[in-house]
Amino acid sequence: MLEYPARNSLEERRKASLEKSGLSHVPVISLNANGMEKNEGFQLPLPALKRAANAVVYGDLLMCCLYRVRPYEITLGSVNALHRHWRDICIDSLTNDHSQYTYKMVCRSIVEGKYLSNTSLI
Repeated sequence: MLEYPARNSLEERRKASLEKSGLSHVPVISLNANGMEKNEGFQLPLPALKRAANAVVYGDLLMCCLYRVRPYEITLGSVNALHRHWRDICIDSLTNDHSQYTYKMVCRSIVEGKYLSNTSLI
C-alpha cells in the first residue's frame, strides 16, 4: 500500500525550498486532483481550466511540429515564420471568444499541414 506524506511535511518542504532559494515571498498554488491540498480563496473556473489545458496541448503540438520540420528547412527562418504564424492563431483562439478558429480546427490543421489564413490577426 502506498503511503502519502503528511500534508504538513509537504508544506514544510515547500517552505524550506522557497526560503533556501530566496523566494519565500512567492505564493504557491497547488493544482492536484486528489484534494490533498486546498488553496483557500483560490478557485479556477472550468472555462479557465479548459483554456489552460488547451494551451498546454497547443504548446506541445507546436514544439513537436517545430522540431519535426526544422531539419528540412530550406529557406533560413521559414520554420520560425511558420511557428509564429501558428502561435498567433493559437493565441487568438485562446484569448478571443469570437475567434474564427476553433481548438479542433487548429489542432487538425497543424497536424495535417494546412495553412490557415490569419489576416484578421494583422
